[in-house]
Amino acid sequence: MRLVASFENEKHALAFHSLLSKDKIESNIEQAVDPKTRAPCFLVWVFNEDDIDRSLQRLEEFKKNPDIEVAPPPIEESPQGPPPIQEPKQGSEQKPREEVPPGPSGENEQIKGPIRVKAGAYYFRMRMNTPVTRWIVILCAVLFFWNAYQKINQAKTFPSLKKYFSLTTLDLALMYDVPKAFEEFREFFMSHPEIDLESPDSWSAEENAQLNKIEKAPFYRGLYDIALNYKENKSQFKAEMFRKIREGQVWRLITPCVLHGDFLHILFNMLWLWLLGRQVEQRIRKTRFIILMLIIGIVSNTFQYLMSGSFFLGYSGIVSGLGGFIWLRQKNAPWEGYNIPRATLVFLFIFIFAMLALQVLSFALAVLNIAQFNLFRIANTAHVAGLVTGLVFAKIPYFYKVKS
Repeated sequence: MRLVASFENEKHALAFHSLLSKDKIESNIEQAVDPKTRAPCFLVWVFNEDDIDRSLQRLEEFKKNPDIEVAPPPIEESPQGPPPIQEPKQGSEQKPREEVPPGPSGENEQIKGPIRVKAGAYYFRMRMNTPVTRWIVILCAVLFFWNAYQKINQAKTFPSLKKYFSLTTLDLALMYDVPKAFEEFREFFMSHPEIDLESPDSWSAEENAQLNKIEKAPFYRGLYDIALNYKENKSQFKAEMFRKIREGQVWRLITPCVLHGDFLHILFNMLWLWLLGRQVEQRIRKTRFIILMLIIGIVSNTFQYLMSGSFFLGYSGIVSGLGGFIWLRQKNAPWEGYNIPRATLVFLFIFIFAMLALQVLSFALAVLNIAQFNLFRIANTAHVAGLVTGLVFAKIPYFYKVKS
């Protein structure tokens, strides 16, 4: 869909729409506000890219005489001729013919009806042709409630796990990587459900030796943790990285995206996905949309893992990438019709870069021993990496809007 004309006068927009309809060019009228004058205006959109040149040619002709009265396109009759006129049956009441209110010209403008039908039909088609976005929202919701059930059940069965190790079976199956120490730690608590880490005097010698061995085993916590205290944490470079992925569990490159920590986390991520994902899916179609999200998710997850280790989850990296993709497509190809206000995308970008600035500040204060406050629980590396990836792929022709 591409914008071909903007009119200050509604009558002119209706007349031009009717002119396009006579040429069998499918179009739609949208009421908007001029960003410069703040005055109402009427936008005419053409659905099919193949009709753009003819539409622009008709526009130039229409500008020469915009006040011409254009009748609505005639209804084509069937080869058998018009249908016979049915006489009302005796004794039946005939409803009076409804009057159409006069338009600006003082006449009954019958062409208003088809415009509303076209707009409604296009909205229905746009709403129904985004199954990927809809199923991702459903998948994330199902996994969120499944994970919540596992946490409740785990807390009842293994009380010590709730206090010291909150990761569930689903978390361990889908998070980016699982260090060997995590698995050993969880197995230890499941075999000793009543042990209390705050009372080491009550441990047996065997339990004490087993826990010490697990705690001393190095595992990768991320470049931020290493840079914060290099002397103590440089042993992490010897830790095994990408352990599960190298074992063949390649789904972990993307699956952290479908896990969420709490209700507000999944709520805001799914609202953003619903807002941005449907716009992209409608224009580049399902297969390319899935490929785009997979690439953004893998890149953002990998950068986040390198920065903070395995403890991250959420769809916000892909959401940031979709925001960057739409922003650049709106700038470079406004005729693709991404109907997202620029202010909405600016709000998303302000949040990302504000969190980045605060994280840099917190790192500097920690290094200088001035203050300690950890903002790295927010996976902002995934946000920035996703945003940059979305901007890059918005320049690749394969992901341009597919012609109707």
